[in-house]
Amino acid sequence: MTTGTFGESLKRERELRSVTLEEISAATRIATRFLKAIENEEWDQLPGGVFNRGFVRAVARYLGLDEENTVAEYTLAVGDRPSVPVWTGSPPVVTPGQPW
Repeated sequence: MTTGTFGESLKRERELRSVTLEEISAATRIATRFLKAIENEEWDQLPGGVFNRGFVRAVARYLGLDEENTVAEYTLAVGDRPSVPVWTGSPPVVTPGQPW
């Protein structure tokens, strides 16, 4: 997916359904400035992290789109990957006389 296509396609889907940003905002309680930022792909205007994915999911649900696909497309558009904590410590030392 190239830059600019996620927001444009989301806006196109919204316009095909004749839905305004104000209607989505009223139904989802997401500020219209955040909805505009998503459509214009102004990622720096959004709070970030799980909030952004939640916004995209809520908009997709309201528009009747596949939520998982839409969130996946968003993730690709922003290059966002949820971080998974990885333990980098060393294993505990076990002595022969130590009970489990």
